[in-house]
Amino acid sequence: MNSQDSINYVYNIKVLDFAGNERLIRIPIQGKHPGKELTRPGKQTDHFVRANQAYNIEENGIDIYIPKGSLYEDTYLDIKFDNETVSFHKDNTPIHSNITIGFDVSKYTAEQKEKMFIARLGYQGRPFYNATTKKGDRFTAGIRTFGNYGLRSDVKPPSITPVNFKNGQWISGNSQLVIRVTDDLSGIKSYRATVNGKFILMEHEYKNNTLTHYFSDGVVTDTENNLKIVVTDNMGNSSTYEATFHRK
Repeated sequence: MNSQDSINYVYNIKVLDFAGNERLIRIPIQGKHPGKELTRPGKQTDHFVRANQAYNIEENGIDIYIPKGSLYEDTYLDIKFDNETVSFHKDNTPIHSNITIGFDVSKYTAEQKEKMFIARLGYQGRPFYNATTKKGDRFTAGIRTFGNYGLRSDVKPPSITPVNFKNGQWISGNSQLVIRVTDDLSGIKSYRATVNGKFILMEHEYKNNTLTHYFSDGVVTDTENNLKIVVTDNMGNSSTYEATFHRK
């Protein structure tokens, strides 16, 4: 049945059974125009990205590439460039797959670039390390979170502090050896610990920033023990801690 706008109808349905009983059902129908098509609410910007199309933008030596399918739906993105920082949208729009941010670093020396990385800038500009790919004069990072991004440097080595012992102390009653390791910027990448030149296993607890060795593994057997720990962050800065402890 076809209906026209603003015209009312009554749709009749007649039902018969095998005994000849009849029933009539009347259905009123109002012909009403639905009005204008609803549009997706939200702030309109210069950057409308369709979910089924790739999108690229570049300014101030910073480029953003959004592959096809990275967004779940067509979205207006708020993107602003300011010197070496980009404000890349801030709402709760989810990202389905990695978006690439790139930075031109041609004005920096080789020594400077060695300690630089792409950072996500949190509250009051606090930097958080992003795994950064470095190829010549271009740094790139794959991101899954909208926010502010910029270049930052990390030249400070990690900090290593004993927790449950002191240098030269007898620790026969200890069942474990605990070390606190922290890094202010790029984060801990690797660590290695030895006692009397022999490798010992240490478990890294990221939540508490600790390294723990359990004496129950039987590696440490001598009375006098020389401990050496080397910790390296993601920018190649390293610290070494050495101490002596005694056990019976």
